[in-house]
Amino acid sequence: MVAVDLVPLSLRAANLEVLQGDFRAPACRDRLLSAAPFDAVLSDVAPATTGNRLVDTAASQELVSGLLELAG
Repeated sequence: MVAVDLVPLSLRAANLEVLQGDFRAPACRDRLLSAAPFDAVLSDVAPATTGNRLVDTAASQELVSGLLELAG
């Protein structure tokens, strides 16, 4: 199992690798893809919001699209 987040995570398990970073960054993405295929993907991705509904919606859609592509 692999977990990734922008902030440090305090998760610990024998079969868990914890990565700190952006799942879209090449090094992080490469490590995640090396763990594929995935049995399950859990996500709480959310962009930093601006208060502008159109901008925030587009940023959310970009994150979800990237995650779906990665989970492929």
